[in-house]
Amino acid sequence: MNDRQEEHLAWLVTEVAKRLDGKFRSGDAEHGGPGIRDLPHSVLLDHAIEEALDQLAYLLTLRRQTDLASTLYPYGTKRPPSKRA
Repeated sequence: MNDRQEEHLAWLVTEVAKRLDGKFRSGDAEHGGPGIRDLPHSVLLDHAIEEALDQLAYLLTLRRQTDLASTLYPYGTKRPPSKRA
């Protein structure tokens, strides 16, 4: 990998670790009870399905917003081509 890819990978690993730590701890504080490792398979599967549905809703909404933005701003942050002859 090139330097730019290595830097991005390092950023991703750091970001995932930071976010996972925070998410795990806040979920434990919010839900209490047995730890995630002690939940029955059926409960873990139900939670995973609910999380997947949430993720799908977020992704589809983001896609819709991105499509709308590209319709409103077809050139993004770039200037449109000059119409000079």
